[in-house]
Amino acid sequence: MNRLAAFFFLIALVASTSYAHIANRGVCSRNGEICLINVETGEYTSLTSGHNDMKPSWSMENDQIVFFRVTKMTDRVQTWKTAICIVHADGSNFTQLTSGEYTDYNPTWTRNGKHEILYSRYFSSRGRSVIHRIRFSGETIEDEIISDPKQKEYALSTLKDGRILITSNRSIFTSIHWLLTPATSDTEAVYEPVNFNFKFRSIMDRATFSPDETNIAFEYKAGYGSFSYEDKQIMIADFDRQSITISNSKRISPRAREAMTLYPRWLSDGKSLVYHSNREGSARLYHYNLETEQTTTVPGDRTIPYEFFCGERSPK
Repeated sequence: MNRLAAFFFLIALVASTSYAHIANRGVCSRNGEICLINVETGEYTSLTSGHNDMKPSWSMENDQIVFFRVTKMTDRVQTWKTAICIVHADGSNFTQLTSGEYTDYNPTWTRNGKHEILYSRYFSSRGRSVIHRIRFSGETIEDEIISDPKQKEYALSTLKDGRILITSNRSIFTSIHWLLTPATSDTEAVYEPVNFNFKFRSIMDRATFSPDETNIAFEYKAGYGSFSYEDKQIMIADFDRQSITISNSKRISPRAREAMTLYPRWLSDGKSLVYHSNREGSARLYHYNLETEQTTTVPGDRTIPYEFFCGERSPK
């Protein structure tokens, strides 16, 4: 109850506090610490320490950051134990939302203005994941499954109209990628297949819509190896919300067969994005500008890893 009280005190505090928005800033995992980082200067401020904290997502409202914390690390990512946590962008009001006894990973805030969290829970014994949604109602935290528990489904990104980009094995001959509208008390869930206007024989791993929802960025590797991280490239493409069609794809990162090139995420102005790669040794952040088509390395300590960037107020 103390954690809940702290969380809702935070909501009240944010309502009366202004927070300066900086377009070239985001949040990342720096050597296992969640930190704010300026992608032009490399200047950073740590928000957590002493843990393995990964994959932060910055909310569109209230300046809160959700991430997962590794509570038990094994030699296989699929069997890690993790906890979904949140912290304010000034480092205050840390709150652990899930028990840390399951494999809960890759959380994000929704973009629909409801200040909800999505995350995926993986069951290694079944080789299956389900999508959870966390809602905050008064002093109550509601955590519920919103995907089909009979299928293997995983949340990637969201749209402002509430639809969720997912992967699902519900009908692989129709599509692997779908837009999910979760069920309500009055309606059933709706699954709309994603269309490609080019041949695409792969999975869009770690896909994310741009802030204006006209583009999409994702990891690409030929084939369907879901837990194979090496030899990937980052791609961007056009996205049409009405026809749910992805087109005009292009690669924006060099191929590095032995490296892990992962996790593209947008800056808040939608004009550039950041991904990480260990193609030069320790994992670095790379900043790609859509207008100039140039990539720069975000400054930082080359002896430690920088990973899992997310732009300020730009949930994945």
